[in-house]
Amino acid sequence: MIPHIHAAGHLPYAKSARLYLQQMDELEKTMPTDEYSLFTEKGYFTIRRRDSFWSGNFSDQTIEQFLMRSLKASGRMTHGRGITDSTLTKWVYALPLCVPFCDALEKFTGVHTCTSDQHKDMLQSTQSRDNKHRCVFLGWLEAHPPFAGYAPDQLVSLSTGVVADTSVDCDNAVEIGEKAASEMSGKRFTDITLRRNDKVKTIGAKEKMVRVRGQQVEVNSSLLFNRITCVLNNSSEIKSLLAYELAPQPPSLFQYGVMRKPTKSSLGLLLKEFK
Repeated sequence: MIPHIHAAGHLPYAKSARLYLQQMDELEKTMPTDEYSLFTEKGYFTIRRRDSFWSGNFSDQTIEQFLMRSLKASGRMTHGRGITDSTLTKWVYALPLCVPFCDALEKFTGVHTCTSDQHKDMLQSTQSRDNKHRCVFLGWLEAHPPFAGYAPDQLVSLSTGVVADTSVDCDNAVEIGEKAASEMSGKRFTDITLRRNDKVKTIGAKEKMVRVRGQQVEVNSSLLFNRITCVLNNSSEIKSLLAYELAPQPPSLFQYGVMRKPTKSSLGLLLKEFK
């Protein structure tokens, strides 16, 4: 996955994944033998909060779903008050003691959740919905056949029919990602500098390209607007900062690189006026 992460332009993941891979290679040397055997052979890399089927969860997902959710939810630690080291320490150490009280209160009031031995993806309703989605996808492929006589040396968008030019290189994502990943070899983690110019260029990115000082530049309109509002000193500067619309096509006429579909009734009324 590391070459694909580089090619997609996910720079924090690309930088940390290499370090994570090296740490996992050294796991057998740093981990006790019995724990390493349980980790690799018995499936002890998941966390189970309940003794039931389908309850295993990865450690990072457990942190996000339970610890961080209880920390960031409305009315919790990060809403309505500031966090200091002392309050955070008290909250972390008090959380394991509060869980038994919460469970006992749920049992006493009779309000608690129950789980079954059947996974939700195995239910008949879920299978019917998945089959419906599969039929929709097959119907879309019939309307947009991927092998409809396109030139073998061209990249074509199946949904819009737009043909990519020579600047689009997403079909060489593996080679471009491997080249960017090889530049990290032999460097310290703190000395690594990754560039967004190393990521691949897609057909979708061409819709956001504008010419600035004779060069094609990809513009994220949402990010650009956020930066403009950050440097804005007063409301009188809005007119000058928003004097130019950095978009390759007018958004009122185009969407996702193709012309918007007009309302047939409005088009009919317009044609009647020319009779």
